[in-house]
Amino acid sequence: MDRLETDRLTIRPFRMDDLPEAHQLLDIDIQWAGPNRSLEWRRERLQLYNGLAHWEDTGCLYGYRALELKSTGEIIGIAGFHPDYWSPEWKAIFWPPLFNSFNPVTDGPFGSFELGIGYALSKLQRGQGYAAEAVNALLHFACEVLQVGRVFAVTDRANQDSVNLMKRVGMRVAANPDTQAVWPGHAGVYEHE
Repeated sequence: MDRLETDRLTIRPFRMDDLPEAHQLLDIDIQWAGPNRSLEWRRERLQLYNGLAHWEDTGCLYGYRALELKSTGEIIGIAGFHPDYWSPEWKAIFWPPLFNSFNPVTDGPFGSFELGIGYALSKLQRGQGYAAEAVNALLHFACEVLQVGRVFAVTDRANQDSVNLMKRVGMRVAANPDTQAVWPGHAGVYEHE
């Protein structure tokens, strides 16, 4: 699976000719990986994303993809899977509210890697349902095609838009009870039924 299609989006691997557009969107407009990222840094990231993007060839389900508007071919965001390390501390905070129980034998005390999903959208394209459309397509692929049992997302405390998106796509969401903690401020889980 190199591409996913939705009604309005193509979710596809980044290409090297996406570099100028990806740098403008991800590094200047939304600062996906933090401030002051250079064009050369983005080139290296695109090469990494491209290497991970061919799920069928490598058996790897990790990697970020471009969100491209079908109508214009414009890249409006990024979404994909990543390994998400759940430390014993994160499990102690989020497992009980997300799963209604915490079994120290099966759910802890060790950390674990879980399938995480990440996403970001151009500020100009927000509020039109594109992020939910992309995340729903990726969740469907993870659960129905890859047969993954659950997918997690985390966000900082101030990102209410991300929290709302998690809820909109059917994730159970919990807030970090430590109100001073910025990261992770919220976590969500989507479970395959």
